[in-house]
Amino acid sequence: MQAVVVQATSRRGGGGPDDGDATLFDAVTDLFGSDKWDLVLDVSPPGQPPFRHSGRYKISRRLGGLRAVNKNWRPLPGLVLPVQVSSDRRTIEIDWDAFVAHGGIDQGEQLVATRGAQQGAAAMGKMLAKNPKLAAQQRAMALQHFPEQAIQVTTGVRPADEFARSISSLVQGGALTADEGNDFLRAAGILPPQ
Repeated sequence: MQAVVVQATSRRGGGGPDDGDATLFDAVTDLFGSDKWDLVLDVSPPGQPPFRHSGRYKISRRLGGLRAVNKNWRPLPGLVLPVQVSSDRRTIEIDWDAFVAHGGIDQGEQLVATRGAQQGAAAMGKMLAKNPKLAAQQRAMALQHFPEQAIQVTTGVRPADEFARSISSLVQGGALTADEGNDFLRAAGILPPQ
């Protein structure tokens, strides 16, 4: 059975009170300890209606093991988790071993990358909105290069999500109109023809 994370709020818990002195114990608990998270999950039991569940869960900071030793892993909205549900639906247990074994860490990294790219597109849009000269330059480049890039998307040479984010940032920043952006998305096969 699976559940999708809708919301995740850290209740950072690990170690003891911070006295300002760094110790080996502090380093180890920061590296290999766990945190408590308040998770809101959309649970989809097979053959039954889905339901929403909220609970507090203890999650290892190094869930990915040694390969993630330099990363501080965290749950994100959109993450799909294998779960076990009690018959009364009050207790939901997350199977972290199955999550890791079936590529959950990679799924989380992809979500982080996607969110970062979306935030980058929004930031670019804001920057263009504040700088009309740069927006005009970006518009000229888009009108020149986007037709070719749209063809690259249709042939699989260029990732569709990357192309769509570029268009989104230029539309948000006013360098392209929404209609122009939609025309490029249609040419790339991302939007259906009108």
